[in-house]
Amino acid sequence: MGSPSLFLDGTTVLLLGGSRFFGRTILSGLLASGARVVRLTRGLRDQDHPPQHPNLICLHGDRNDAALLADIRDRYRPRMVVDNILYHPDGARMMETVFAGACDLLLFTSTVMSYLNATLSGVSLREEQWERSVHAEGMEAVYGDGEIVYGQNKRQCEDILSHSKTLPSLILRLHNVAGEDDFSGKSSLIPRALWQAARAGRPLYLRGTPDHSYQQVWAGDMGRVVCGLLRRFVEQGRTGLADAYNVALPPIRLGDYVALLLAGMATPPEIRWVGEGIDRDNPNILSPYPRNVRLDPARLVRDLAPAVLTPYADWLPLLMTEAARLEEGGCASRSPV
Repeated sequence: MGSPSLFLDGTTVLLLGGSRFFGRTILSGLLASGARVVRLTRGLRDQDHPPQHPNLICLHGDRNDAALLADIRDRYRPRMVVDNILYHPDGARMMETVFAGACDLLLFTSTVMSYLNATLSGVSLREEQWERSVHAEGMEAVYGDGEIVYGQNKRQCEDILSHSKTLPSLILRLHNVAGEDDFSGKSSLIPRALWQAARAGRPLYLRGTPDHSYQQVWAGDMGRVVCGLLRRFVEQGRTGLADAYNVALPPIRLGDYVALLLAGMATPPEIRWVGEGIDRDNPNILSPYPRNVRLDPARLVRDLAPAVLTPYADWLPLLMTEAARLEEGGCASRSPV
């Protein structure tokens, strides 16, 4: 197989998604590992200027087109599939039908939201607790309807794939992924609010307390996470992997998180903490999202070593730099995958 870093040398990997945010770091990691990558996106972001690499084949189309996926399966014969854009159980059933017996592993990026209302418990959730997290009652007090449906759909996808007898799967339950060029806007929510408050010379009102917990994972680490787990699969087979992994840094105090952001400001604004029941409908109070939702990443750390995840202090300054750029009007238009 050549150099240890090229553990995917000669291996074809189908990547669904991969033109924006952390999908791009997964693409870079796969290529750096020697894989021949067939990337399928809708082509709305980089159709005119796709990335160039001798081992990269860029295709454009609908990931829910079973005939297209079957053609890719037969033409390129991918050994592994990394599905970064599976959101609906119908898509999971289709993947099982199309790739049953045709590939060695499907890696699926899911979400902390698939734990449903267990996310409200305040306890550090372990992967084995997922089976007992079957209800959404109470989530409406914290999450919008769209977020709840998103979590329910991701959970159904997990259920279909994890019980498949014909398509081996590996599930990554991602906490809040933060990074530059985050099309959702969530990564820059607190940093931009800090810059806005500083510019206006006013305090920033934050919902919660400094002792609340906050938890994220750096988008730039996702390539290392995915490729690290694929390497274990190549070297040890399916027995070298768990069925699912929580992907997140350990929780951090919200006060410490904000302090790391403020450290990059010459004239930081005053922070005023607002209790849960005070001025609930006041639009001038920012509610950091999601607070006190904890994932236990011990299983991932055990199998990949702690060094695979970059500490908060190393990348939060990058979020502040991007937030300053956005506040200065330097944001480029975003397009969906």
